[in-house]
Amino acid sequence: MKLKITLVLLLVSFAFGCKKETNGDALTGKWRTTEILFTSNSNSGPLYIQFIWPGNVQSTFFTECIGYNISGKNLTLKFNGAADLTQATYTYTIKQDTLKLNQNNCTSNCSLTFVKE
Repeated sequence: MKLKITLVLLLVSFAFGCKKETNGDALTGKWRTTEILFTSNSNSGPLYIQFIWPGNVQSTFFTECIGYNISGKNLTLKFNGAADLTQATYTYTIKQDTLKLNQNNCTSNCSLTFVKE
């Protein structure tokens, strides 16, 4: 009888002991571009964007990007620097390890593709 009670208590403690991490969102992490771009970027490594919870960004792809915000399927990137560009809004989708950004209000092919590292 004591063995059964011990096993039940052990199973209950395992069930409640493992909690899902709630700090973050689907974008959190480092994403590398799949595009081949020629830029004046002095960094010879791959271009990337890293979303850091909550709302911070490090990026060699969007060099002046300082933050982000999510509203539904819209991703707004916040920029520091040029007065004419303080933010840009994209519709995003994530399928497996692929992130696609489609710039809102764009008249030509404005899709960007990244893969999660």
